[in-house]
Amino acid sequence: MADIKSKIIKQIEDLDNDTLAKLQGVIQNLLNEKKDLSDWETLTYTQKEGIKQAVDQVHEGQGIDNSQVISKYRKKYGK
Repeated sequence: MADIKSKIIKQIEDLDNDTLAKLQGVIQNLLNEKKDLSDWETLTYTQKEGIKQAVDQVHEGQGIDNSQVISKYRKKYGK
């Protein structure tokens, strides 16, 4: 494991600033992905099923465009 870390550190030290910034983004995305997965695991079965059903409905074209929803509620509640 130490050998892998040493190789990674060496490669990072040789990066230019632009590539280093991109790498930071990749690492942050990777860490956030793990966090997002752990958030999913905290949901109840019912919550997970509701989300899955909503995703399926969107894929089947049953979703409502965001602008339509906003327009509807602005008319109803003002603003």
